Amino acid sequence: HRIYVHRLYDHVRGRRIRHSGGRLFFGSMARSPVLVSSRVTAGADSVAVEVNADGKLRRISLCLRSIFIRLGFLPNLADDISPHNEHPMNTNKLTTLKAFAEKPELSPRVWECYGRDQVALEMQARFCRQEMSREEADRLRSYPYAGTTFSYPLPNQGITELCGPAAIAYDLMLTDPAAYLSALIALYEEGACAVGDLRLRPRAELKGSSREGISGIDWMFLGAMREGRNVLFGVDGKARPLALFSPPKDMLYWLRNIYPNERFVQRLSFVGWGCERAHRRAIIEALRKPTRSFLLIDSKLIKADSKGNRIARLHWIVIKPGTAVWSDDGERVSFTYFTWGAERVGRFRVKDFIKYLYVTIVRE
Repeated sequence: HRIYVHRLYDHVRGRRIRHSGGRLFFGSMARSPVLVSSRVTAGADSVAVEVNADGKLRRISLCLRSIFIRLGFLPNLADDISPHNEHPMNTNKLTTLKAFAEKPELSPRVWECYGRDQVALEMQARFCRQEMSREEADRLRSYPYAGTTFSYPLPNQGITELCGPAAIAYDLMLTDPAAYLSALIALYEEGACAVGDLRLRPRAELKGSSREGISGIDWMFLGAMREGRNVLFGVDGKARPLALFSPPKDMLYWLRNIYPNERFVQRLSFVGWGCERAHRRAIIEALRKPTRSFLLIDSKLIKADSKGNRIARLHWIVIKPGTAVWSDDGERVSFTYFTWGAERVGRFRVKDFIKYLYVTIVRE
């Protein structure tokens, strides 16, 4: 049997390698030989096939599964071909959301500006958007800013300066979605919640407020995180940027309390200027980590038209591990990062990265 393939470049584990010239061939990438093909005449998408050192098949992408089975090459691919989903649907989650929605409304409500129906729909959009009916989606959008949970399925600070808490909520949602969901429910129903060793107990001013441009569940959770660390400023619907921004010491506090069994360290100094070599080392470390890394940057790095001074442009993003692709000369890099409720792909010059980077926080 012969499979014809043709594509200018092939990609293995996110790295571009020389074109295959229309052939299947072996290359030695990473830890194991890799059999690479690209686009078949049947119209399937890119494929990378991995074999172990003994020649046995280890992994093949889903798109060629049926072709190879028909050819008799693959008796079984087991679970290794399942498409990746970092927060899969499950019966327990749906049952929990349904039970929450069916409970009677609290009287008086703990959160004056948010009712149970709105919060239930926002959580449904965040955790199992695919299961929402058109009527539910329309009802969700009828509440102020609630529709952002449908448009942006990940924690989203909107137009506020709560990028630090949003970055940590994103990490929590992917690491332990059940804990994140339980915290949201407890925060709404009881006005307090616990995540790991972190305790959130928002004050009456926050519970009596809402905020323009941000959903109910995000304002409750992200606002409660921020308020718990503020000494001089309160957090309510009119809180100023200085009351909502999160310095590195607060990020470390939240991470170490949410994940008490993990170790987090800060690289570079927020108040001082490090040398170019130190910044380059910190960038390489953050991009090579197998776990998510948190970066404090000048937002001009990812949004060239960012306004205001350097303080106003301070912004937290999260690096998605395993997504970095370096240029041959090492002076450009692309990777996937989380910001403003979504995962995005950016390509940057390393000298700009160094210029606009302030701090990295990584797991050790």
